[in-house]
Amino acid sequence: MKFILNIDYEAGGREQLTAVFFELDKKIRNLRPLWRNYILPLLPEIIWKNFETQGSRLGSPWPPLVPEYEKRKNRLYPGNPINVASGRMLTAATALNTPGNFVYWPTQEGGGGNPSFMIYGIDKTKFRHEYPKFVQDGTSKMPARPFIGLAKEDIEKITGLVLDWFNIGSVTGGNAPK
Repeated sequence: MKFILNIDYEAGGREQLTAVFFELDKKIRNLRPLWRNYILPLLPEIIWKNFETQGSRLGSPWPPLVPEYEKRKNRLYPGNPINVASGRMLTAATALNTPGNFVYWPTQEGGGGNPSFMIYGIDKTKFRHEYPKFVQDGTSKMPARPFIGLAKEDIEKITGLVLDWFNIGSVTGGNAPK
């Protein structure tokens, strides 16, 4: 994502401009609240929507199951949607702090504590028993069914939240442009 910051500078406003840059510098040096409070809460909802639409909101609906796996799944988990067996993996994907769910904020090399990005995901090792080996190791004839992905509306919402996070209008007495 690319963000552009526009700052209007008026003559005599040096103190205000200094305060704006001080606030901006402080926020850039500590992005953890941005990830934790703005972005992370959106991810379970986004993934849930991807399951509900069976991938079509990501641009391509999920292909049907191969017949032998579909037969096994219907026997063991009757009535569950296409990409849901027991539901434990779906729960891990859509509920924070549940078994199998993880959030990781990599920090800069050299021990810097400010994460420049966030990794949200599912620990597949916790769900190996729910799926045949060929589904997990990539040797399957089954096509991929991605559920962790961003649709255009998700990107727009995240962009708006990031812009809101960097809103420094309160320092200058006005509102930063959205």
